[in-house]
Amino acid sequence: MPIDQNDFTQNKCYGFEKLLTASRKDDVGKEDWLVTCKDISLETDYDQSLGCWTYELVWHGGAVKRAKLTPFSFKQFCTKFKCPSKFMLQLPGNIAKSNIDFFKMDVKEDDLMLRVKKHPEGFHYIRGMVKPSVPVINNTDLLKAIQEPVNEHEMRVWKAHFRDHDFHAKLIYGDSVNIGTIQSPDNVNIGVHVANSEVGARPLEIQVMVFRLICTNGMIHMIDGLPLFRKTSFNMTREDVELEVRNALKKVENRKEQILGAFQDAATVQIKAPYRVISAIGKQWKLSKGEVVAITDEFNRGKATGEYNWNKISILNSITKVAQQYDAETRFTLENVAGQFLADKNLIERVEVSLKKD
Repeated sequence: MPIDQNDFTQNKCYGFEKLLTASRKDDVGKEDWLVTCKDISLETDYDQSLGCWTYELVWHGGAVKRAKLTPFSFKQFCTKFKCPSKFMLQLPGNIAKSNIDFFKMDVKEDDLMLRVKKHPEGFHYIRGMVKPSVPVINNTDLLKAIQEPVNEHEMRVWKAHFRDHDFHAKLIYGDSVNIGTIQSPDNVNIGVHVANSEVGARPLEIQVMVFRLICTNGMIHMIDGLPLFRKTSFNMTREDVELEVRNALKKVENRKEQILGAFQDAATVQIKAPYRVISAIGKQWKLSKGEVVAITDEFNRGKATGEYNWNKISILNSITKVAQQYDAETRFTLENVAGQFLADKNLIERVEVSLKKD
């Protein structure tokens, strides 16, 4: 079938099989080392070329094995041994090692699963570490489990992101809906955001996503105040996962009109004090000062170009536009905030009440 160049899902997205192939490629070099805590030691070295201390775990169980610690796995390592990672990262490596060795003496946990990967240059590094008793699902197994229901709904992949400690993918339906006018179309798609971690960095999560084609902004949308699916520890079969995904996609199908209606209604909600609303969003959802400033700057930019107005949809678009500047996990958080603000009925009213008091 020829590709319709005006169809976003055909022109900009790709099939699920390509995502599965990418996941299998990402699996190359991955290993699991089951170690006993008393048999591992920390070594440090100052790398002149990098200008910083580097850390390496040495496992003395039988044949000696070495694996470098990444910033994320170093923080996990400190947490496992009950020492403050932020403080340790500020210390010279040799002093940090002495402190960690001290904390390590009191650790009661015996076994640790090191999730290791072999770097193309030949050395091993630790992606993360988990308790052997805590089940997790690998990305490829997750994708295999959801492949059939995703294909049944003819969903395509817009974006996917693999990192050593997390995975994100945005899957969207093929049919878009115009929530604008014939003269000024504003097409949106509904989809899902799938997120996972093989090393315990985040829960497995599936969320509804509203995707605006005109600016490729995405927004996470809760259903009844909850994500479609969330598991913090994983002990489900592949069949269980497939059933959960089927149920999740069925919910999306049943709520499509409601979700799009809420998004469309946001364009009619006028805001008298947008900057106070942005500040209130930052406080309610605990955004950083930098994130609040970035959202404010984006709102100002959009106002200057005529893209934004003093309404709720413009603030929503400011949040989701700024989200694109961040890494996958922070972007997910900001898109989640946008979805919660979309559903919120009280924040704008509270701000306007405070204006009257002033």
